[in-house]
Amino acid sequence: MHGHEAANAVIFGIDPLWMSTAILVITYVILLSEKVHRTVIALFGAGVAIVTGVLNQTQAIAGIDFNTIALLTGMMIIVGITKTTGVFEFVAIWSAARRP
Repeated sequence: MHGHEAANAVIFGIDPLWMSTAILVITYVILLSEKVHRTVIALFGAGVAIVTGVLNQTQAIAGIDFNTIALLTGMMIIVGITKTTGVFEFVAIWSAARRP
């Protein structure tokens, strides 16, 4: 299967629109229950979309914004390093002391 055909080859013979809607609703219900970590259920939902044929691997990779992932990773690294220096505690105490 190539291109557009892969997006229409859904398991159980269900229309891709209904399959993707069901995946979204089930994923959100599990997210709202907070019984499973958000990252795990988000990746599971994405995996189910690929396995059922709603998305193919090329479409799934095209949906990832690597610039956003790089930005968030960089911010996490900077915050992790800055946290160990005590800057956040200093700013909190400094701002509390300046309060009129």
